[in-house]
Amino acid sequence: SIARNTCLTAIKSKAIRAAESLEIPGVRRAAERSHSNPPQPDHTPDLMRLIADLPDHYRQVVLLFYMQDKSYDEVALMLDLPLGTVKTYLHRARLQLTEAATMMERGG
Repeated sequence: SIARNTCLTAIKSKAIRAAESLEIPGVRRAAERSHSNPPQPDHTPDLMRLIADLPDHYRQVVLLFYMQDKSYDEVALMLDLPLGTVKTYLHRARLQLTEAATMMERGG
């Protein structure tokens, strides 16, 4: 658990990179807007805020897989989860991010 917590702390301290690797149209648009436009309160979805709003287990998998470029196997090993669970968490997290980005785009 010490290694896991150390990884999570390191992940949180790093800036977002390669936001486009989240191949979800709504999330990609939100990431592109947040990088190209200055932040405007309640107008531009912030990708890190969307990720921060995910349940812990989804957020950990997303940060390791996308932000740290870990493989499915590495994420499974780091979080002591079955490989299928990692894939399921990523799928569900992407769905939640898409829904949240879409709602923010619509002003909801």
